[in-house]
Amino acid sequence: MIYVWDLEPVAFMIGGWPVHWYGLAYGVGALLAVGLGRRVARDFWGGGLTPKEVEDLILGVFLWGVVGGRVGEMLLYRADVWAHDWGAVFRIWEGGMSIHGGLLGGLLYMLWHARRRGLGWWRYTDAAAVLLPLTMMLGRGANYINGELWGMPTAGDWGVIFPHVDEVPRHPAQLYAVGKNLVLLCLGWGTYVWQKRGHWRWGRLTGVFLLGYGVMRTVLQVWFRAPTQLVGGVPVGLVLSVVTAGLGLGVLGWVYLGPKKIVAEG
Repeated sequence: MIYVWDLEPVAFMIGGWPVHWYGLAYGVGALLAVGLGRRVARDFWGGGLTPKEVEDLILGVFLWGVVGGRVGEMLLYRADVWAHDWGAVFRIWEGGMSIHGGLLGGLLYMLWHARRRGLGWWRYTDAAAVLLPLTMMLGRGANYINGELWGMPTAGDWGVIFPHVDEVPRHPAQLYAVGKNLVLLCLGWGTYVWQKRGHWRWGRLTGVFLLGYGVMRTVLQVWFRAPTQLVGGVPVGLVLSVVTAGLGLGVLGWVYLGPKKIVAEG
């Protein structure tokens, strides 16, 4: 079935100000992460953080994730735009968020917070592996509503025409990414529930997330639109995804082969 995209990026107006689905998706995602984070806080931080401190931590990770995502988007994929329009990085409602930049921004904030509080690093990244995919899923859904990040042309019976691009049916790569993040969400929560039954190892959730994301993102690259930023002729997104998968393998190797005391204590 071929569908013609005709969605409205603006969800509603407040006092003459438009509220975009893109911003709304990330806002709802942050609130859901805070709510879920409070429920799982004891498993990850024990008594090291109060519920209020967990809220502040998640909101801080979210903020720096957005900053990293926007800066990464402009540096990796829209450098030509940023070169003559520095203000573009602040126009979040226009869409565009590099997940790799977002992960880096959030990771740097978690590293700072962990060092400041003297808590184990894996406690933070494992919690993020459980909480992050839901916000990622909502964000990619909003990309579809925005009519951005469309995929490659398709000759099959399944595709979406984005009239503001051309009249060619294309793969709805945004929806494929939604499915990818749904799988990550299920993997994360499934592993978390299994670990609570007496199989807990710090770092496993982090490794599962990185490996799962890297592999699925690499596969989906086939249907993403032709990239403009290349490294040695290879798309930047593909290079970063392969590196992410490699990091995931490295983390899982450390979990199972590393020092047992460190793995046990986080």
